[in-house]
Amino acid sequence: MSVPFREEDGRLPPCSCGKRGCLEAWVSLVALRRRLGQELAKKKWADHPLHAAGHSIEQQAFQLRDYADQEDPLALEIFRQQGFILGYGLADLVRLFDPGLVVIGGGLAETNFRDRFMDWVLEGFDDRIWPVYRHNPLDPRQITTHFEWARSGDSAAALGMAFMAQTLNAQV
Repeated sequence: MSVPFREEDGRLPPCSCGKRGCLEAWVSLVALRRRLGQELAKKKWADHPLHAAGHSIEQQAFQLRDYADQEDPLALEIFRQQGFILGYGLADLVRLFDPGLVVIGGGLAETNFRDRFMDWVLEGFDDRIWPVYRHNPLDPRQITTHFEWARSGDSAAALGMAFMAQTLNAQV
């Protein structure tokens, strides 16, 4: 699924699927590493503590959640962008499937800044979605599409796959 966002140099970011400009190219761990590398290369972040440790970009990306939990401006800026773009992309899926509930899982569900991240997702969603998918036209106080965090956080995908495997095995 493509989204209309470009890198600072005007290029579409590469995706692991081999294409460019995909939602995953903006909101995956690979995207997080790419974006972090771009930001750390800027003079603005020359004194950032992530430079001092001498870790690989992969290790630095895994530390970024902890930095965001500590209100680090670089980490929050990167996650703000990811949240906004995720919400923007989800708006197209909501218009297509009209689910009424969007559940977001993954490691960010277990962070201290998760409410802020959800706010950024909703900003992107509101920027793209038709008003009827956000508020009921008959009662504007009534939300028509709800967003929640997965209760199992970072384990949500693994638990879902285990459930499916168990269900499929029981049917055989």
